[in-house]
Amino acid sequence: MQSGGNRGGAGGWNWLAPVIGRVREAKTLYRRILFVWLAFFTITGMNFLFVYNSERQHLLRSAHETLASVKANIESDLMEPYTLLSGMSHTVRHMIMDGMGADASSSSYRATPTS
Repeated sequence: MQSGGNRGGAGGWNWLAPVIGRVREAKTLYRRILFVWLAFFTITGMNFLFVYNSERQHLLRSAHETLASVKANIESDLMEPYTLLSGMSHTVRHMIMDGMGADASSSSYRATPTS
């Protein structure tokens, strides 16, 4: 007589072999899924770092170029009145040195060559 789940001998547990096989397959499936997730997050993290560094360098270079351009524009804008006033002061200086008064016409002064 056999009682309950014990069917006697080693062959009595044959029903357990497919269950153990399914558990092992499930474990390998979960391991594969875990590996894929880890690989995905690793690649995503590396991609983020690469793009972050690349974009940061690009923005720094762009900012430096923009600042250099703005600086050149400001210096150019400031040099324009300096150049204009320099020429005018040169003319006034020569007029004073030549003895011309404030009421002297600039056309008569322009007609005379300056040295």
